[in-house]
Amino acid sequence: MSGRKMSKLRIIVNSRIGLRTFLKSAHVYSKTKAGNNGRGLSAFLVDGNTKLLLSKNINVVNMGSFWFGIDLPERFQPTEDPSLLQMLENSKLIINGEVLIGSGASIRLYENATLEIGNKVAIDSRSKIFCARNIKIGDNSLISWEVEIRDTDYHRVIRSGYEVSKPIEIGNHVWIGSRVTILKGVTIGGGSVVACGSVVNRSVPENCLVAGVPARIKRNNILWGK
Repeated sequence: MSGRKMSKLRIIVNSRIGLRTFLKSAHVYSKTKAGNNGRGLSAFLVDGNTKLLLSKNINVVNMGSFWFGIDLPERFQPTEDPSLLQMLENSKLIINGEVLIGSGASIRLYENATLEIGNKVAIDSRSKIFCARNIKIGDNSLISWEVEIRDTDYHRVIRSGYEVSKPIEIGNHVWIGSRVTILKGVTIGGGSVVACGSVVNRSVPENCLVAGVPARIKRNNILWGK
């Protein structure tokens, strides 16, 4: 790894961080292309208990602070479950600001897939993202624990016009409650809230509350704050 890249890797000290965390962070960071969106690179941290499955040709673009699998009891539901970061050939992870991802989380990027995460995004413990095509998460969004986001059905249904994978876009300032499932082809408009336990299989307008299986609009023109 070049001295330039190492100089931009800051290790934040807490009880979970030691030599294994440093080595795993450095390993992922060696595959990172530094970006510049005015925020600079303030931190890049992968917890030492994280399982890494990284193919040779991957691309990580970090334009902010990336904490993955870190136990932050004041922010997240803590767990001893190990985290997983998998990136297959030609996959791309884009970090556009401060991103905190809790312990026990799982991110899987399949071949040629792109996952883009905005600024001031928190993803709680044991949440899972399965990206086969394209998933985008907007700024200032909160994703609670045990949420599953996947843009693919994995197995193909034999019928005309069927697409096994479709992009997902989560807008700015969206709150996803615990144990929500978000399926392929969904857009969630900015300012919206998805209630706990919902299954989102169709797009959601801006500034509304949705709930249920499948999720339906319960209230329009809502406002929510952190």
